[in-house]
Amino acid sequence: MIFIVTLGLIVTSLMLVPLAFAFKSGTYGWLTPLANCFLMATSFLALRWGRVELAAWIIIATLFIGCIVPILIDNSISISLFFAALPLLFASLTLRPVHIWFVLILLLVSVGICVLILPPSAYSSRENQLLLFGSVIFFGIVALLSYLGANNTAHAIQTIRQARQQVEMSLNELAHSHSVLEERISERTAALQRALNEVETRARAQEQLLAENEKQRAIIREMSVPVIPVSEKILVMPLVGELDEERLEHFQQQALKALERYKVKFLVLDITGIPFVDSLVAERLLNVVQSSRLLGTDVILVGIRPEVAQTVVQLGLNLSGIRSFSSLQSALAEIYIPYHQVIRSPATITM
Repeated sequence: MIFIVTLGLIVTSLMLVPLAFAFKSGTYGWLTPLANCFLMATSFLALRWGRVELAAWIIIATLFIGCIVPILIDNSISISLFFAALPLLFASLTLRPVHIWFVLILLLVSVGICVLILPPSAYSSRENQLLLFGSVIFFGIVALLSYLGANNTAHAIQTIRQARQQVEMSLNELAHSHSVLEERISERTAALQRALNEVETRARAQEQLLAENEKQRAIIREMSVPVIPVSEKILVMPLVGELDEERLEHFQQQALKALERYKVKFLVLDITGIPFVDSLVAERLLNVVQSSRLLGTDVILVGIRPEVAQTVVQLGLNLSGIRSFSSLQSALAEIYIPYHQVIRSPATITM
């Protein structure tokens, strides 16, 4: 605002110089605008240097000169004296409230100096005296109103500054909270990433264990139903332990694969190690017998204990189509294999 007022006063002062020559105002008439231009240039430099308050006082002094000097030139008090209130109005906009009273004192002192300098005829008339007295009262009223307005403006500016400081503090706290939150999020993200990596590592290890377990189970399944080729015509398959659905399925597959591979005449099923035989076991055994017959192989059942035989009878299972023997030795003797083809058999078989 001061910058705009300064430029405006410079332009106005330059425009008054030719007017002073045109109206033949005398030496003081054209020196006054030049003096105002000089003061405005000084104010402009003060603004450039950052001295705002100094620039405001220079403008106030310029306004004093512009309002008081014409009175001294004309040697008369006129209504133009009321324009001397302009420094008070400008001070209310640019200076602190207390400085308005200093400007009022300077204004009253300037008016008093003018009264002392002017001849008595300039204010001897009643109208000039009333004009002088009224201007002083007007200056006081303008100064009071300017002070109140500037004081309210200063309080509003102070309130705005405090609010701005609170907002800045809140923004700083918010920025700090944001940085702390980002740090916590980074820590939690890193922790979750480590946990995820650990879970993935454990999952891979578990997959490897499951794969190894599956391999071991496959090996155990192979070993649980071994296929023993006794001779070119005889296969022995001992069954040990309880037979569930999975083992029975595996037993049936192994038996058929072995018959297809070895092309034998006899398949000896040793069930000495089976604790009991139920309908499911008997059904699978009958399936193996029927499938073996279709492949040209006879099935011989070995190792039926008395309690197993009793269970078979109670269940009403039909095993009439299967030859059975009490021991593997008697079955092999019945089938008649040469002595050198029997694996560690203590009996000697003859035709």
